[in-house]
Amino acid sequence: MLALLAGLLAAFFLVAVPALPCQFPGGSVCPARDDAAELVPGDALVYVHADLDPSTSQYRLASALAARIPTLSAQVISPFAGTIPGTGGLPGFVSDVRPWLGDEAALALLPARGPPQQVDLLAIGDARGANRYRTTLEGRAPKTVRYRGIDIEHGHAGVASAIVNGFLAVGTSTGVRRVIESATGAKGSTSLATAPGASRVRDELPANRVADAYLSPAGVAAVAGRASGTLSSLAPFVAPGATKGAAAALVANSDAIELEIRSVLDPRRVRTRPGFFAAFAPFEEMLASRLPAATLAYVGFGEPGRVLTALLSQAGTEEPGLARSFTRVLRKARTAAHVRVRRDVLPALGDEAALALEPAPRGAGRRARQTPYVLFAGNGVNAPRARTALARLQRPLLRFVRSGRGGGHGPAIIAGNVAGTTTQSLRVSPVLDLTYAVANGLLIVATNPAGVASILAPSGATLDATGTFGQATSGLSGSRSLLAYLNLRGLIAVGERAGLAANPGYRALAPEIHRLEALGISVASAPDDLETSVRLLVGG
Repeated sequence: MLALLAGLLAAFFLVAVPALPCQFPGGSVCPARDDAAELVPGDALVYVHADLDPSTSQYRLASALAARIPTLSAQVISPFAGTIPGTGGLPGFVSDVRPWLGDEAALALLPARGPPQQVDLLAIGDARGANRYRTTLEGRAPKTVRYRGIDIEHGHAGVASAIVNGFLAVGTSTGVRRVIESATGAKGSTSLATAPGASRVRDELPANRVADAYLSPAGVAAVAGRASGTLSSLAPFVAPGATKGAAAALVANSDAIELEIRSVLDPRRVRTRPGFFAAFAPFEEMLASRLPAATLAYVGFGEPGRVLTALLSQAGTEEPGLARSFTRVLRKARTAAHVRVRRDVLPALGDEAALALEPAPRGAGRRARQTPYVLFAGNGVNAPRARTALARLQRPLLRFVRSGRGGGHGPAIIAGNVAGTTTQSLRVSPVLDLTYAVANGLLIVATNPAGVASILAPSGATLDATGTFGQATSGLSGSRSLLAYLNLRGLIAVGERAGLAANPGYRALAPEIHRLEALGISVASAPDDLETSVRLLVGG
């Protein structure tokens, strides 16, 4: 009897519980309501949606995080709040729209012969408040036009508005008409909620999110082509030349905010128009266990020689001027050092690379204490090949440094020893001492001798053992092609010692900036998919 009961309970938790409605304990996570997507035409270029329901856990968590850094949060929200007509930015949104706004807000950019047609979709929580706001958009002589059974008010500055299925649609006349067509099932119209291309990429986002955005292939091309803007800076993470659609989600936690970006790729277009991250292959991160715990910034990736070769190939197509300049540098290196960088140097860099920014070692001079140094570590290197290539580069590098000082003999390559390993150093300036060593399958190059010692003769905890590194990077995408970490507390301290603290604008934000602890970024690149996860740790 007990065995039968145990079997029934196991079957319930394995089969029934995951299928329960999300409102029930143990059921799947409830995604935010997105009724606005039902009104947006399926060919939308861009769609941004926000959950404003105070009863959802995501809204509560996001509000708590925003309360810790209110001014910084306002800087992020203001550009989107400013797109709503008549608000003039975040203050106007808070006073004129938020009091009557319901549980959702969305923005859509729709294709047109000219500029994209913008429509804001604002869920109505208080009809009287919505009508008062709508009146402010009408001006002195509003014009009412009835379209498919719904009244469209045409106000001043070309702003049109209509109440559609519980939402106030505000935007261009053409945009509002297209929303009405989608809502009323006009012939040939489809909604974004059922469009196959949009559904495929949006379904890859976390269900539990406070905000999300979708970009069609045409939307990605339009945004990537802009010279500036928040979305244009994300272009490398969606591969504009190869994407079939991209989406992003904002997820709030108790002590962090996460940004998840997904881009579905066309493998054929990836071969002809690869994005930046197509150069990076999946790798297993190992070198974080070699870096010092106080590391300020870290970027890790696999097969650095192959990555650099692929990036050079990309530059030849996308930035031919830059590629030609770099080719000239390679030719000079080949002539002066009798070394081929692509053939002799890049393959010697190993199967994993770590590029890090380290704080200046204690006990250094006053100026040096303010100057972090750069550290490169390669793992799995071919030691004889690396030593030969670096030895050939010493003489032209030395000649270059001497020429910058007006000729003469000047500095020289000086041999040293760290933990039984021979090092080679070149003093370039009082705060720049280029040092390298090859040992135990590692290639270490640093702009301060302390960098070589920190790897070969560690004196304390390592980066992977620190709590902030684990919190910022653990669980970010499974198959990583690139992993990055910023120790924001350390970087902020360095900036303040360098004079940032004296800036009045910075001082006003300093209490909030000090709550930013760390940032983790993970990118997973595949022929048919590009996944990016970003996590910002916010202290209490």
